Amino acid sequence: MIRRPPRSPLSSSSAASDVYKRQGVQADKIAAVSFTNRAAAELRARLEPTAGASGGFTGTLHGLAGAVLRKHRCRFSVLDETDKAALVQRVAGGLGQQIQRNKAVRWLEQEGSEEMVQSYQATCAAMGLVDYDGLILKATTQGNLGGWRWEHLLLDEAQDCSQGQLEFVASVAEAVFAVGDPDQRIYSWRGGTEGSMKEGVEAALGRGVACLSLMENWRSSKTIVQTAEHVVSEGAFDRGHRAADRTYSPPVKVVSHSCAKKEAVWVADTISKLVQRDRTMRGCDVAVLGRTTAVLNEVRRELVQRGLAGEHSAGPGERETELTTELRNLLRVVANPRDDMALIGLLSAVKNVGPKTIQKCTTDVPEGQLMVALQSGTQQSNLTKTAANAVGTVLRLVERLVNLQPAGSDGSSDAIVAEFVRHKNSMDPDSIISAHMLQAALQSSVVGVSPVSRDQPDGGVELCTVHAAKGLEWRCVFIVGCEEGLFPHERTFKDHEQVEEERRLMFVGMTRACDLLHLSYAHSRFQAGNLLVPKGSRFLSELPAHCVERISLS
Repeated sequence: MIRRPPRSPLSSSSAASDVYKRQGVQADKIAAVSFTNRAAAELRARLEPTAGASGGFTGTLHGLAGAVLRKHRCRFSVLDETDKAALVQRVAGGLGQQIQRNKAVRWLEQEGSEEMVQSYQATCAAMGLVDYDGLILKATTQGNLGGWRWEHLLLDEAQDCSQGQLEFVASVAEAVFAVGDPDQRIYSWRGGTEGSMKEGVEAALGRGVACLSLMENWRSSKTIVQTAEHVVSEGAFDRGHRAADRTYSPPVKVVSHSCAKKEAVWVADTISKLVQRDRTMRGCDVAVLGRTTAVLNEVRRELVQRGLAGEHSAGPGERETELTTELRNLLRVVANPRDDMALIGLLSAVKNVGPKTIQKCTTDVPEGQLMVALQSGTQQSNLTKTAANAVGTVLRLVERLVNLQPAGSDGSSDAIVAEFVRHKNSMDPDSIISAHMLQAALQSSVVGVSPVSRDQPDGGVELCTVHAAKGLEWRCVFIVGCEEGLFPHERTFKDHEQVEEERRLMFVGMTRACDLLHLSYAHSRFQAGNLLVPKGSRFLSELPAHCVERISLS
């Protein structure tokens, strides 16, 4: 097990390359796993020059769990948080309870009765659905039964894994190489392991592990490393982080503004001047990060006006969002015909199929049997001819796509996307869509951040939350909204450990920057229709004076 700071020279990608080159292990026997889809994509890009595109698995823990289950021919659909909330709301409604969708998941986990939990689990079983926790548990059970295992599994961001996730890793791998940094543990609210990372890995593996600490940061400049260390340690002591020798180490800029609007204008103007002045700096080398997505809205508008925002940083258009949702539902139905929720969502997107038609289709149909009922024709007798034809079109499309899939496929092949595009274009020839656009939109909807390619010379500035930036890096980073109540967030004030996690989150955001780091805050900001008059974040007052240039534009 390796404890390393951001971008240590020994990472999961370099470890995978070492296993592949020196130990002679076949690439398809190696799995490399990171915490987010974007971080996994970066990991994959670093591995391809060594192992090639046909190497072993590279992805997220949940992606690996899905791969394990599909190797054993399990058919299921995965509920994301939005899907899970909708299902909880539906199950609660069946039991005569009305709950808000945005509070449904937390309500189930904290206040749900035994009857509610059992009903939710029974509905999931009938429809072949698993939520994220259920996916890991199901895959762990399958892994413990024996059979096929990875020879080597490289686990990145191990500090953010829950004990259940670590046990899953141990169940599907012969040898585990875990890399992590306790100072970057920012997902305790998702069940991230508390306490010693080493103890968590040892408990999961059931044996002792060798631990090596590498404290040299090869990504960030010396001033960035020193300021970030002061935040994570409250400026009180040296945690041992070291920056590699670099000649370019400008001060970190801390900038105050009179209002959020002026902060956004300053960010956009500064980026524009930076890109024009430095011809080696492209828009995609710059990122604007915020504690929440709401704090990025003003900046997003200014960047869009200047043509600096990445293709997806401006947020997907309404049609793109609808098509992405429709495609995701289609992929789920193809992979798992028992997924009634996805089938209903797919039917609802079709012209001439409204709420009354959906109600007629689902009346007296057991959970998980909607596809069977529609295919048998028993439900169409009560529909109008137009509605029945529309439902029939969907059923024929699903059947055609199921036949395109090889045995054991997960239903996400390019063939399905291409066929979906052909189908939509034939239905609506005046509004042509492309497979490339849909695939990019689908990635954006799954990952939650902009999928702008850094290989494109015209790639724009990326905007995302600090959580979504985990595992990524840019030459220049702006962190906006560094204010008390926003960063650290006000809901953490009553819990010391949560404030400490906010510190680690700020540390993560700061160490996404390689060369230039700007921290900014505003003295007034509208939030949810209310005018706030915050003061600068407590983290800013802890920065070392010799590493910081403070600028007041108030």
